[in-house]
Amino acid sequence: MKKLVLLLMSCIALMAFSSCQSKEESVLSKLEAISEQIENQGSSLSEADWQELVKKHDAIMETTETCNFTDEQQQQLFKIEAKIATQIIKQQGKNLGKDIKNLLNSGKDILEGIQEGLEGTDED
Repeated sequence: MKKLVLLLMSCIALMAFSSCQSKEESVLSKLEAISEQIENQGSSLSEADWQELVKKHDAIMETTETCNFTDEQQQQLFKIEAKIATQIIKQQGKNLGKDIKNLLNSGKDILEGIQEGLEGTDED
């Protein structure tokens, strides 16, 4: 009877440990999915899509507080987080570059309009 109780308790402990492990793996998997989404669709995401992605990321990161990552999982978490941060900075840089280009083109158009306007007043 003692062996049966011990075996049953061992199984329960193992299941508890493995379910805890799957939680950490689930977190890493979800973060990796966000990274892939940014990589594959980042340039076509709307502002609302970005906000939803940030909310999803933040919710996942909140669950990390209750996780017990192994050293290897912790390193993987840091790596994924660094990758996501780099992707966001890269994407925002592209957007900033487009905005600056549009601004410069608008400025060029404005200057051409001013120049044409000034040329028109010289003839009068």
